[in-house]
Order: sequence, then structure tokens, then C-alpha cells
Amino acid sequence: MRTSGPAVHDLKALFRNFNRQRLIHIFALLCLITITWVEIGMVQVHATSFEHTVPTVDYTCAQARSSPDGNPFPLCPGPFPTGGNCVWWAWEQWHLLGYDLPPNWGNAADWIVDAERVGLPLGTTPRPGSIAVFPRADGVWAFGPAGHVAFVTGVSSDATTFNVTYQNYGDPTPMFTGRGYTVSVINEPRFQDGEMRFIYFPKLIDPIRFNQLPGINGNGFAQVAMANSLVKSRITLGLPPGSIDQGFSADFTGTGFTDLLLYNRQQGSLDVFTFADTFRHSPQNTTHVQTNPDNQSGNTSLSTQRIFYREWTFRDPAVRSYNRNHTID
Repeated sequence: MRTSGPAVHDLKALFRNFNRQRLIHIFALLCLITITWVEIGMVQVHATSFEHTVPTVDYTCAQARSSPDGNPFPLCPGPFPTGGNCVWWAWEQWHLLGYDLPPNWGNAADWIVDAERVGLPLGTTPRPGSIAVFPRADGVWAFGPAGHVAFVTGVSSDATTFNVTYQNYGDPTPMFTGRGYTVSVINEPRFQDGEMRFIYFPKLIDPIRFNQLPGINGNGFAQVAMANSLVKSRITLGLPPGSIDQGFSADFTGTGFTDLLLYNRQQGSLDVFTFADTFRHSPQNTTHVQTNPDNQSGNTSLSTQRIFYREWTFRDPAVRSYNRNHTID
């Protein structure tokens, strides 16, 4: 038995070393699995959070051509319908919705200032039908000092993400799509640094026209309802930016329906637009009633009537009087 003592001791030492090596190998394997899992997860996050503008911008393109519909921005390489340009695309989508941006706007990076100058509504929250402006050349969402713009086709219910369609200057690809753009990520200091803005469509969006736009695929009715619910009365009137008209909504005629009061500063006139299935008015307060021909929504179930007021009493101390000739003294 004495002779077996060292053998047993050596055997125990062998098992101890084997178990230690096995534990080291298992630990290394676990570390490798963990690192691999983290890398795969980062790749997935990268793919989800950075489905950004396709980097195909070619500022050296010199074959620019105009389109025949009055769009002031060129396509390159032309001629139409080939070529690409992000500002051409954004302008075109609003044109198809029935609104033309001014023809003298500059590069995409300037569109925030251009929109402010003409009085178009702006914000930091995406809306369907708006134009997303990326003014900073961060190399991810905008690839040069000219900036980038895209047309917003859809917004999540909490307005934290949005989808877009766009073009790139110098790229003949007809349309690019971007999905799941995260507002908070784009506005990080390394990217747009909080400078991204949305130019809101300045009147009610026609759902039929919206659904016919490229990239919508007939799925935009709910998105249009979301956008139109955020439109204020001034915009509901379809007043152009910088208009001399002012619009206010209330039941001015006492019919139980919402009316729109339109005050023209230049002409000194007051008009009330009444929206109702059956128009009712007080004869002693009106001189003439006519149907408004500018029903751009295409909704024939709603009659629009215009009342020209002969007399009005102002409670606003800034307005001194209103005479029968529709002028403000």
C-alpha cells in the first residue's frame, strides 16, 4: 500500500491539472461566444439605426437638365426623367400634392432659413407630408455642405421614427427609400446635432393625391389623417405663407358649425367662410352670399359659403373702427 501512495497522488494531480485546463477552455469558449453575440448585436443595431442616406451623391455631375413641370431644380445627369437631386424630389412631391415652393430657394442646407423667410411652418417633430431637412454635412444623413432633404412618407404613432423617399444629386436612381429613421439618433452631436427640422405642408393634404405619390403604395390614409389633424385654422384656409390675410376659426354665424373668419389687411375686408351641409345665415348681417369655388379638397359632401359682412363691431383696441366700405381706419 505504501508503494501506491505516490501513484494515487500523481493521479489526483493529473485530474486537477486536467480540470483546470478544461475550466480555462470552457471559460475561453464562453468569452468567445459572448464577444460574438455582442458583435452580432452591434451589427444589427448598426443596420437598424443607420439605414441612412445612400452615399451616391456626385457633386461633380455637370449634365443637369430641368423637368417640364416648372420644378426650378435640375436633375443630374439628365435629361428628364433620368437623373437625381434631393431638392428636385422634395419640391416635386409637394407639387404633386398641389403646392409649389418658391422657385428661388437654395441648397438643401438653406431650406430651413428659406422656409422661415416665407413663413412656412417648421418643427422638430416629423409629420407625414413634411420635408425633412438635414443641414449638417455629417457624412451619414447629409454627405456634403449642400445638405440633404427628404420627403416624409410615414411617421410612427409616437413620432419618434419616420420613413422617407428621396433622391441624390448625380445619381440616376429614380427613388430611394429610408425606413425607421430615429429622430433622437439623427439629432445626436455626431450627426445633425439637434439641427434637423421638418417643413410642414401648409394646408390640408388630399389623401387621394398622397396615396398616389411614389413610395406610398396606397397605404397613406391614416398618415394623412394624422397630418391633417395637426393643421391649424390659418393653414386650413390654404393661405399662402406671408399672406396679408389672417384666419381664425369659431362659430361666428351662430349656426352651430365651425366657421372661418378671414381678415384681409390690405383690403380691410372681413369674410366668413361657413362649412356646413345646409348653409344658414342672418339676412340683416349680410349683403351677399356666394359659393366658394376653391374647394381644393375635392370633398363634395361639404358646402363652402362665403359671407361678406356689411357691419362689424370690434372689441380689439388695436382696431379703431370698421365702416361700411370695408376699410379699417
